[in-house]
Amino acid sequence: MSKRFVAPADTTVGAILSQLGEALDAITEGRVFCGRRRVLGEGERVHAGEELLVHPPRDAIALPEPFVLHHGDGVLIVDKPAGIPTIPDTIGARGTLVDLAARALSLSRDALHPTSRLDREVSGVVTFALDERAREALATARDEGRYERRYVAIAAGVPGAGPWTWPIGRARDPKLRRAAADGKPAETRVRVVAQQGRFALLVLAPVTGRTHQLRVHASTAGAPLVGDRAYGGPPRLTLPSGKSLTLGRVALHCARVRIETKNCIIQASSPVSPELIGLAGDLGLGGFEEALACEV
Repeated sequence: MSKRFVAPADTTVGAILSQLGEALDAITEGRVFCGRRRVLGEGERVHAGEELLVHPPRDAIALPEPFVLHHGDGVLIVDKPAGIPTIPDTIGARGTLVDLAARALSLSRDALHPTSRLDREVSGVVTFALDERAREALATARDEGRYERRYVAIAAGVPGAGPWTWPIGRARDPKLRRAAADGKPAETRVRVVAQQGRFALLVLAPVTGRTHQLRVHASTAGAPLVGDRAYGGPPRLTLPSGKSLTLGRVALHCARVRIETKNCIIQASSPVSPELIGLAGDLGLGGFEEALACEV
């Protein structure tokens, strides 16, 4: 549970943490906020009436083996498990993907620049640039259509033929997005690999990279992703056999990436998690072999 402290008089962050029984590590882990501002040092002043918020440490999540999928050419690619954010959030930096990746290579978090992000409850391949040259090369590859990503997903609905081209803009909740005529252009290539009743196994290839693009597009197409509560996907399923299934994540996985720069071709892949394989089997959708091999 988070701890809150309203300063009765001017003081310092360090003094408040001492009163709360919190170690200074809470600051380095990015878990301490003064109002909406993340605290960076114990000597920072907290004025009378201001609130200090200290979030609890993030629960540890087991990393896939191997975790590092590629390291070279100024590029780091890792295999993200569902349940952790890519970059620091309000709970802090420690235990986020960028933190775990930096520690795996004994680097500073500031040295890693994500060129693609996966939402907290999505798994799979994430790419980081480790220097400015690589950052520019990856940006150029994306702009020129040479940064390809392949996702697999399980949807509660069977969409029509793609591609999906709804523009995407902000929703009323600033953390969410929606299909909107005045939004930014967005495009997703889609293929239905298997269907059983109202469920479908999809292959998705984003052409653009808008926030929540695949989730918003799937929902707008009448096929929200299983487990995606924010965009209408069912968190619980009851099979004809009476078996009840609860998915603690979004049924979306970035299975591979292929990046072509002027100097090299970089490829990496992440195996589909046993949780999603089991879900597809329970729903009668078969395996992911065709989804990983087909064109989209």
